[in-house]
Amino acid sequence: MIELIIFMLTYIFIAVQKINLRLDRASIALIGATAMVVSGVLTFDEAVRCIDYDTIILLFGMMVVSAYLGRSGFFDLVASKIILRAKSGKKLLLIIVLTSGFLSALLVNDVVCIFMTPIVVRIAFLSELNPVPLLLALSTSANIGSCATIVGNPQNMLIAMRLNISFVEFIRVLTPISVISLTFCYLLLYLMFRSDLSRFKPRSFEFSIDRGLMIKMLMTLGIVTTLFVIEIYPIPVSALIGATLAFIFGGKRPKEILKNLDWNLLIFFAGLFVVVAGFEKGGWTSYVQNLSVRSLKDFLIFSGVTAIFSNLISNVPFVMVALPAVKTKKLAYLLAMASTFAGNLTLMGSVANVIVAETADSLGVRISFVDYLKIGIPLAITITIGTIMIYYA
Repeated sequence: MIELIIFMLTYIFIAVQKINLRLDRASIALIGATAMVVSGVLTFDEAVRCIDYDTIILLFGMMVVSAYLGRSGFFDLVASKIILRAKSGKKLLLIIVLTSGFLSALLVNDVVCIFMTPIVVRIAFLSELNPVPLLLALSTSANIGSCATIVGNPQNMLIAMRLNISFVEFIRVLTPISVISLTFCYLLLYLMFRSDLSRFKPRSFEFSIDRGLMIKMLMTLGIVTTLFVIEIYPIPVSALIGATLAFIFGGKRPKEILKNLDWNLLIFFAGLFVVVAGFEKGGWTSYVQNLSVRSLKDFLIFSGVTAIFSNLISNVPFVMVALPAVKTKKLAYLLAMASTFAGNLTLMGSVANVIVAETADSLGVRISFVDYLKIGIPLAITITIGTIMIYYA
């Protein structure tokens, strides 16, 4: 029972965040992880082993490349191009949704959010817009777009490898669902925030570019992306190769770059992995593995349970727990879709959401749990739509 109490308190404080102790998400997760060890739920060795170092290394590697790109003026350049092309807040929203959704189908959505969050914040400030609606567009469309392919997010990779699903077969079933859901996402965002978007006032701005550094970092990013696709090395190793190339050819002292990385985000995830492991050890997720899924009603129940648990323990850890119960490809598609779209329900629903929120916070923009919930609740209908489409596929 102690693991449930620690888990619930950790997530409550993370969601509320503003407490008298002035703790941030990273420190709360670390306190929760420490409590799991001190209380005896996990041994120290178990806590160390349960940290998903693949995720930590992937984030670190891409943060390094992103930091060097930022130093080159890349984000300012992209922001200026989007502003000039947008012409209106409505079109700006469409560009962000399509760009985020498309890139997240080709790359890991977490990586897309790492690169795009500084760009979106910069665009909002330069256009005199509230950044929150645009950041919500970025994270929600990244989640939806990532559902379309095997390489879109970590849970898709886990599911496809376990069930031996081909790249083309995965696209055939899940890409149409992603396209429909992405359209719904755009329309919903526009209806909810059209008054904010109407304040769009594009203006040009001056910025400096280190063209040589930018070219080298874009080449590095191209190499990393190619390694992601051809899969010579595991994705985290490919990200580390990118960081290594950036250090070698970046022309800047690594310590100047490292001090600008979002270390809070890495600490947050490390702590959260330990808290989730303690929760799982208590047997609180065993119900999911015992579900029988045959009829449309069963499919809807399974997707509902997936949505709930994906927000309780985040979607990647939940997929790891639920995979033993998945025996058919149709159920695998359902797990992939429901766990991914569930990421749009709450701020804690996916890694991509947390990346956007934490990166934006480091840039002076706060996305609250309630801010995300306002768009997340109506977006939950995409889970039902996807479940019905998969059942009849």
